[in-house]
Amino acid sequence: MTQTGKTYNLLDCATGVKSFSILQMLLKNGFMSGNTFLIIDEPEVHLHPQWVVEYARLIVLLNKYLGVKFLVASHNPDMVSAIKYISVKEQVSNVLNFYLAELADSNEESYRYRNLGLDINPIFESFNIALDRINLYGVSDDEE
Repeated sequence: MTQTGKTYNLLDCATGVKSFSILQMLLKNGFMSGNTFLIIDEPEVHLHPQWVVEYARLIVLLNKYLGVKFLVASHNPDMVSAIKYISVKEQVSNVLNFYLAELADSNEESYRYRNLGLDINPIFESFNIALDRINLYGVSDDEE
């Protein structure tokens, strides 16, 4: 129910709103505790950039106050940064680790996950690969 007293069917809501609602339902029904481990793949999908930060904050606070453990896979620099810096501010960064998936040897089907601790710079370097692709497919300076 909203502040105006209206109730909305979750099926009629935007996908981004649903991601918040799922966490709210789990919390409301007592399914989150220190024994909870949630795996969330790309929670930022379908969220406005400011809501990406709010979602990251929610993840950090659920960990801080309830002990919920999360494994979050993200390709979004705002999500990665927000989780790091909100965790530092909330003084829970001691339980935070970032990992980077890298090809294992030359096998294109196997990955290893490098523990980065709190160092998110290698993650951002991997995000910059998209810029290389844009340069490859886009117009170069001498073609303009």
